[in-house]
Amino acid sequence: MPKPIGIRTDEDWDELIQTQRSSKLSVAAFCRQHAINQQAFLRHRDKWQIKCLQDAVEDFVQISPSDQPIKGATTAVREEKPTISLNVGQVNVCFCEKTSPQWVAQLIREVVV
Repeated sequence: MPKPIGIRTDEDWDELIQTQRSSKLSVAAFCRQHAINQQAFLRHRDKWQIKCLQDAVEDFVQISPSDQPIKGATTAVREEKPTISLNVGQVNVCFCEKTSPQWVAQLIREVVV
């Protein structure tokens, strides 16, 4: 029998979220199957995703460009103004207008997982 909502710990929610993701069930079907309030599940999943993003940001390594050319590399200079800006904590990533929104969405999905 599932635990009442008020008794679930953050670890319980983490496990439920990961179980739902690996189950390939929709959130609605998973919540029905496990007698979980869908709104509570979505609220905890959103908090879990934000935590994953914050953890991923902490794993970033700050680099600085070098004045030394990389052997065999070519450079293309673009004067395009960034139109998409993604800010997470202290990380800021800018993309030009030619960047595919699907590519940006995939990048975000990969960072979250």
